[in-house]
Amino acid sequence: MIGARMGAAGYPFSVVVKQPKDEHFARCLDDYRALLGIRTISAKPRKGCRSGILKSLRENRVVVIVADEFKSGDVTVDFMGQTAPAPRGPATLALRTGAVTLPIFSTWRPDGSCVSFDRTGDFTRTASKISRKASAATTRRCSRVI
Repeated sequence: MIGARMGAAGYPFSVVVKQPKDEHFARCLDDYRALLGIRTISAKPRKGCRSGILKSLRENRVVVIVADEFKSGDVTVDFMGQTAPAPRGPATLALRTGAVTLPIFSTWRPDGSCVSFDRTGDFTRTASKISRKASAATTRRCSRVI
């Protein structure tokens, strides 16, 4: 939903996805995203994913990495009172490239809007700290909805 909304708003947009095993279905999804103005970056192979992300960033595109799909387990965060694994990839990418890491949420509002952004503060330290700050922002947002 976020991708469709951002694409419709005219943002140059790429998304990292885990492709389904069925290649025909994967192509159909990629074609559909392309119709919405979304460039697909396959998460595998990793080298190709990294190249696709860097290319998109150089083209000044927004790159979305769905955080709950890519957890390594080596970074843990407090999420709504529970310890949970968190992705460090987006944080590592931000530290290595200078790209901004920005949690994005899709929540329906009475006025029909559905995408919002959270400012999480200073993202200049370590990948673990960035991941924890992103998780804290997500916890705050989820607490408002629940």
